[in-house]
Amino acid sequence: MGMLFTPCCTSLKNNILFPAGISIDIESWMKIFETPQLIEASLNHLKFDGSNYELFTVMNDLTPQWMELLPNLPDKSVKEVVRRLIDVLELINIEINHFRSVPVAIVGNPNTPSLIRERLQKDFSEPVEQEKYHSSKENMLLALGCNPQVPEAERIGYFQEIIDSGAGYLIAEDVRTPVYILEQLLLSDKDYKEIIAKNPATPEYLLRRIAYRCDKDLWTTLAENPNTPADLLLSFLNEEPERKLYRLASIFDSVIENPNSPIWTRYSLSVEQENLEYIAQVNEFMARRSDSPENYISKPLPQQTSITLSELPRIYNSNNDDLATLLTEYAESENSFIRFVTLLHPVTPEETLVQGASSVFWLERYAVAENEATPLEMLEMLAGDGNWIVRAAANQSLSNMN
Repeated sequence: MGMLFTPCCTSLKNNILFPAGISIDIESWMKIFETPQLIEASLNHLKFDGSNYELFTVMNDLTPQWMELLPNLPDKSVKEVVRRLIDVLELINIEINHFRSVPVAIVGNPNTPSLIRERLQKDFSEPVEQEKYHSSKENMLLALGCNPQVPEAERIGYFQEIIDSGAGYLIAEDVRTPVYILEQLLLSDKDYKEIIAKNPATPEYLLRRIAYRCDKDLWTTLAENPNTPADLLLSFLNEEPERKLYRLASIFDSVIENPNSPIWTRYSLSVEQENLEYIAQVNEFMARRSDSPENYISKPLPQQTSITLSELPRIYNSNNDDLATLLTEYAESENSFIRFVTLLHPVTPEETLVQGASSVFWLERYAVAENEATPLEMLEMLAGDGNWIVRAAANQSLSNMN
């Protein structure tokens, strides 16, 4: 529709109105378009019988009003404006007859005069033979139900008719749907929770209601809604320690991208998200090692860690090196990966583990919590850590001790 209107309207503005210093006063123009004779002629022309005689006649009869509205234009230019406006009305007529989305949009517009709204409702509520967007009766009813200019009792009736037809999802997903209707849908027998959770117009209190009463599978959907408040977003990440770490990975993106997440929280989660895969890779690497502690250091690391390996001050030699002493040296490395793997090693001295348990970097505290040689007292301290991943690892290690 815009592709058809743009050249016609642009030409009218650029070639006639703007050179004369005339801006379009929407309210004044609409007063002329809302003239009963013009409305009736436009509605009659919707039948598209190939003749625009009535419309042309009425528009020409209104020429004096256009001249009064456009006093700075010569008569010839005013007549040209009228001619081009007739072309615009013709385009509207073509669009309405070929695309049902146009009358639906007009009916749903609160600025549409009631006479036009009622006429379009009557003429375009019946389904069309060909499949077209907004071609169903339900979409026309939805437009009427969401129009605040329609009497309230009628609107409720339109919504109920849509629900009875089995198309309640149209109401649940529409951003124009009144909140009280969304509340009723949540209480209905059919499950509209996921659709309402996706609706960007759903208010905060309804999103909270869905979060508290629904299955946690909807948490990611709720986290994507721009109306979900920060405290609710963060609550989605407050899992119990025994929950598997990977269960939260899918919701990180949604919480991070939600504009309601505090800036520092978004940064912190971004770092954690990057490190989750890193932790998984490290754990996989450690799981493939031999049970012999010496093998943690003496065997070559995978190819992708060659850069890290090159940063080791020296490689462990079982004939000359004391492993615990070497691990103490590794723990002082500036490379975070080397420190991380060192703190996971079961032969790392307890003094080094104490330092790691107090590190400002949560990944190092996590490594200590995962280390099978970490003393009970240290694990109990880490079980109360401020980072949920560290807490989960410490609690799991305590559980393994029992």
